[in-house]
Amino acid sequence: MSNLRRTAIITAAAVIAVSMLFLPAGASVSAASAASCNAPFPQHADYYSCTLPSVSRAKIDRETEDYYDLWKARYVRTDKYYRKSQGVTTRYILYNQNHQTYADTKNTVAVTTSEAEGYGMIITAAMAGYDKDAKEYFDSMYRYYRRFRSTANEGTYLMAWQQSDTGRKLVCTGGRCSASDGDIDIAYALLLADKQWGSDGTVDYKQAAAGIISDIYKYEVNKTTGTIQYGDWVRWSKHSSREYTGTRSSDFITAELRAFVKADPAHDWNRVVRKTYAAVSYMNKKYSADRGLLPDFMYRKDGKFRPEKPYKHESALDGGYGYNACRVPWRIGTDYLVNGSTSAGKETARLNKWIRKKTGGDPAKIAAGYKLSGKKAADYSDMCFTAPFLVSAVCDTSGDAAAQKWTDALWEKVTEKKTENYYNDTLKLLCMITAGGNWITP
Repeated sequence: MSNLRRTAIITAAAVIAVSMLFLPAGASVSAASAASCNAPFPQHADYYSCTLPSVSRAKIDRETEDYYDLWKARYVRTDKYYRKSQGVTTRYILYNQNHQTYADTKNTVAVTTSEAEGYGMIITAAMAGYDKDAKEYFDSMYRYYRRFRSTANEGTYLMAWQQSDTGRKLVCTGGRCSASDGDIDIAYALLLADKQWGSDGTVDYKQAAAGIISDIYKYEVNKTTGTIQYGDWVRWSKHSSREYTGTRSSDFITAELRAFVKADPAHDWNRVVRKTYAAVSYMNKKYSADRGLLPDFMYRKDGKFRPEKPYKHESALDGGYGYNACRVPWRIGTDYLVNGSTSAGKETARLNKWIRKKTGGDPAKIAAGYKLSGKKAADYSDMCFTAPFLVSAVCDTSGDAAAQKWTDALWEKVTEKKTENYYNDTLKLLCMITAGGNWITP
């Protein structure tokens, strides 16, 4: 077992926030401002008792840096239309699975989401110090977020969930409404930016975070159940409907929700965390005992959560462990590693024990989806399923040789130096940052 203890990394450099809120095309930040941050990568965070990969810390950090460089080059894009027309650099994360834009297809094509923007902002803040241009890139992503606010409820700080390339400009598509996970990650990233660079410059990250966190509570938390809803649009649904009572397990972002407790004392975020884990506990006991598998979507009826029906929202696995729920081992595992959450520890222990047995300790046998019974729903693997199980493996507190072997096998599998698509590669990088001991907290 590896007990990761904090390495004192204190930079004496002052935070010099000189990059402009609207940075003209071609402009650059000074070397001093580019290099200054308060928690440079690698952070080597003070995790609770866990089983880190046994390879050297230097190798872990180097592999994470190398993959970050690949990811950044492949997915971080500039809105060329806006820069040409407004002279302002804004950046987004290209989420289209085939990396397509209008230039590739000559048709309007969706290019990014608030989910992708939230991931990108967290990654950029976490890699500051290694990436000397992190602040400039972060601010350009922040400016992008500001351009595309949700209009489902006027005057909010929530982000519209999808943007598309028309060949002339980027526009909101799919209804100008929000998705809760993207908003939560953007808010958390702003708290990280406040930690890294302070809020005394042209961007008051702390104030910006407070605005979106308050709106998440107001428009994306079910005040009856205390759980996160799909987005701000459900406010207009009938309160007894499955849309209004529904929640996604991938929105159980408890490590970040705990950070909102201090940032937004006007609202009861502790209750949201408690109610989230109550839902996890009930679903495990009722539908996935000894496995810990949660469904992509669930809804509340007669006071109890139930798995959603197939194809209600996205796929045959709407009520199974699919492409949304695959993030749970990472999302909830992070809450154990940085906060020592007992509830998170129990959930990740179930998942880790079950998947080790299911695969016989071979990460290559992790399937791209499962029914809540534990039966495979696919005959192939996908990195977005494999990488999060690395985080739950790191959460293991047993200290035995088999646990270490499993973590090491997963690290070796996950860190294969190749790219696939936005979703797989982005979750892979986030899980490498987390499992490598470099998840950053406000």
